[in-house]
Amino acid sequence: MSDATRLRVQAERCFRLARGPASARLAAELEELGRAFEQEARAVEARLLHRSAQQSTSVNQYYVEAGEMAENNLRHLSLIIRCRPLH
Repeated sequence: MSDATRLRVQAERCFRLARGPASARLAAELEELGRAFEQEARAVEARLLHRSAQQSTSVNQYYVEAGEMAENNLRHLSLIIRCRPLH
């Protein structure tokens, strides 16, 4: 179970308890706590998405750089072959 899911489970518990026989003051506090859990769950998911996007960008950049390096190596090799004297 992910951290965001655990936070949402806690939020639901708070909301369920708030709808129970709790006093109005306690119900309000439970609702507030539930909203805080939900907000933290969204923040956790946002951080995960951001980290995932950064990793994806890094991997893509690696392949772009590797492709450019391969192209440069091929150009260099073709120049060497053309410039070599024939025996």
